[in-house]
Amino acid sequence: MNDDGFLISALVDFPDDCHRTVFTRELVGELIDKLKWMGVRRVYWNYYHRGAWDRFADRSPATRQTIENLGEPVAVGCRLAHERGMEFYATIKPYE
Repeated sequence: MNDDGFLISALVDFPDDCHRTVFTRELVGELIDKLKWMGVRRVYWNYYHRGAWDRFADRSPATRQTIENLGEPVAVGCRLAHERGMEFYATIKPYE
């Protein structure tokens, strides 16, 4: 990849993603691989505290299973992005 100063980044708002799909570490890795393939070098991942995940899981069996599979999704995403040489930033939506 040509590093000409142009940076492509992606935002991950994971509760929307896992509402209908059960995620595993392997599936998250495949998705980050796809981002890297598309030229993304920086991942922004919205952080949600534990209480928020409890609310999401109450509304979706897929979310509940995903949290059981992954634990803290931000930590999994961060490790996988760093393993691929990508920057990773957790972002907070303070008014949500």
